[in-house]
Amino acid sequence: MKRITILLLVFFSSQLARAQAGYLDETFGKYGFVFAETSGFSEYALSVAVMPDGKIFQCSSATNENGSYGRLILRRYNPNGSIDSSFADNGAYISNDITSFVSAKIFPYSDGRTLVVGQIASGYISNGKIQYSPFILRLLSNGNVDTSFGKNGVISEYHHGVSEEYCSARIENDGIIVIIGARGDTGKMLPVVTKLNSNGEKLSSFGDEGTVSVYSSTEPIFIADADINSSGDCVFAGSYGPEGFKNTIIIRSNIHGELVPSFGNNGVVRVANFDTDEEV
Repeated sequence: MKRITILLLVFFSSQLARAQAGYLDETFGKYGFVFAETSGFSEYALSVAVMPDGKIFQCSSATNENGSYGRLILRRYNPNGSIDSSFADNGAYISNDITSFVSAKIFPYSDGRTLVVGQIASGYISNGKIQYSPFILRLLSNGNVDTSFGKNGVISEYHHGVSEEYCSARIENDGIIVIIGARGDTGKMLPVVTKLNSNGEKLSSFGDEGTVSVYSSTEPIFIADADINSSGDCVFAGSYGPEGFKNTIIIRSNIHGELVPSFGNNGVVRVANFDTDEEV
């Protein structure tokens, strides 16, 4: 049985020198650590999220002995670091139908359901570059797949020759799901906003079959990550410029995919990294 360290928490106290800020919280797990048995697989942590009730979700991609991308594993822990055995199969959900996970982020519903958003490696476009396809998984509060969502609880799209990555999500009060990420090919990965209804169908009234392209350009732009802030604005970060000479670009839009004119130059900030090889 292999073991991986998946969580490390600290706590703040002035009562003891050993319990000062930056020291391990020895009340969590075993001396501040939680270990997971991986049943012979190698696991790579993808993300961690703390729920409003203090429970902790942790996502991993489990790979086989040849190192290829593997199945998604989602574990839920109690606030003290013990496994929450009431969730899925003794505390862990393991994907069986979809593999090759390379990223996953966790977004909670107020009623205990969980939305997992990310991408899988789905093939190659050209020149040996990997094609990525987005996926969304929704689980009930007990860890079972929510079969009322998408196709048996899962949305996974594949478009030949086109990469698409889901980077972040926001669940609106009316149940609408806002997904932000990037779409393109070997030359570009441009920012997009997608909206789904509560059962996972794309909103036909929004953009082009549920998706809006936030920003277009004739030059190569590669969006690497994105997030939605507390006010509902979408922030995309990446690089621009020819291959081998990348500069930083940050793009900000509202939740509808419209650029925010008060940010940078009409919603766009460019930083030329003339003296470095920096790439976002």
